[in-house]
Amino acid sequence: MEYTNSRPFSWISSISSSTCSLRQIHLGFAPALLVILPEGYGPLELDTVQETPLLRFALAADGCGSTGVTLTATGFTVNQAQSIPLAGLAKTCLNEQKVVYRYFAIRPAG
Repeated sequence: MEYTNSRPFSWISSISSSTCSLRQIHLGFAPALLVILPEGYGPLELDTVQETPLLRFALAADGCGSTGVTLTATGFTVNQAQSIPLAGLAKTCLNEQKVVYRYFAIRPAG
């Protein structure tokens, strides 16, 4: 389901996870600002079995993004790590199965 507000420069929607490690989201524009958060999960949680932090949120602006998100000319891509990260690093979980992610994108002015 997609949601938009009355302002033409912003886009609010949700994406359901897929089984791919890399997923492209097409918006039709390159976001000036992008925020991704999981629905029903914290943005950073600890996997107590593997003792690994799970990073389930992302921010991107001005063509640069945090771990796991890349801005493109027509939207963005998200990454789901397929293995346990090196010691001290978080596992990127932006396309985790059975998780719905909400995103907020701002279209550049002009």
